Amino acid sequence: MGYKGVEYRSREFREEYRRLVKPVLKSWYSNKPYQERLVFDSQAGGTLYTLSTEKESVEVEVEEMVSLTENEDGEEVNHRIIFFHPKLSDEFRAKGGNFMKHCLLVKIYREVKMAEISDLNRYYPCFDSKLLKHGRTMIRGVLFFLGKYKKRLGIETVELQDNSGYWCDGYPKYNIDLMYSRQLLGDYPYYWQFGFRPVSERVTHRILKNIELMDSLSVDVKIDGNDFLNYLVNRLENVTSDELYVDLGDDFWDILSDEYSRHTKLLTFLRWFSGKYCKLYSVVYRELFAVLRLTDPYSGLDSGWKLDL
Repeated sequence: MGYKGVEYRSREFREEYRRLVKPVLKSWYSNKPYQERLVFDSQAGGTLYTLSTEKESVEVEVEEMVSLTENEDGEEVNHRIIFFHPKLSDEFRAKGGNFMKHCLLVKIYREVKMAEISDLNRYYPCFDSKLLKHGRTMIRGVLFFLGKYKKRLGIETVELQDNSGYWCDGYPKYNIDLMYSRQLLGDYPYYWQFGFRPVSERVTHRILKNIELMDSLSVDVKIDGNDFLNYLVNRLENVTSDELYVDLGDDFWDILSDEYSRHTKLLTFLRWFSGKYCKLYSVVYRELFAVLRLTDPYSGLDSGWKLDL
């Protein structure tokens, strides 16, 4: 998917940026300490930007500050922090909405030429749960933003931790850790699509081996000497939450067995199961990851992901 990137909303914003921010950046680059908040324009939240792909866009307010911190050697250094806030309606603000809650932030570590993306917030009003790809649009737009201004920011790489997740039917209670689920379903981790790769090559090797293993498993695979379907049924019967079964119907077990018989590969069945019964899948997927003997990619290794701009 292509993307158009980050655009200023008006000429007035560009002029305000030049007037207010450039003098501060000039002082900052000369390594003078600043701890003040730098607002691009007079409105609360910062400058309006549109982060967009070919199919959708997210309007955000960008705000930045420079904070004075200490590095590992105890030396004082300046770090620039860029906040991406949700653009909220006047009605929401009038009701006391927290318009300063950021959707994500980027820390700039100029001394090592690196930007770190963190605090990706999946709660409203950053993202409407019905617009499931807003997070993808946000990431693509922010990466374009960092690539466009990498010389000004003094960065060459972007890093993050893979905390990607999916809420079944929008319920945080039934959260799926995509790092593990996508491998179980024979897919690459979420941030792979944006060009990120694990900092550790051993993590990459483990991920690829896990995907290869899942692609090789048939529905005839045994778990502790039992058929996989019997193992899954026994596990699901031990789920105690009534709310997970309220919409399943009396024929759920027959449907599960019939569908299982239609597949030859285990991962195609699991893809069906995860899509059809997301909440049930969210209860068992990590256990399945273990009993199918997939390797935890991060065990004893660096869990970071890196992208070269």
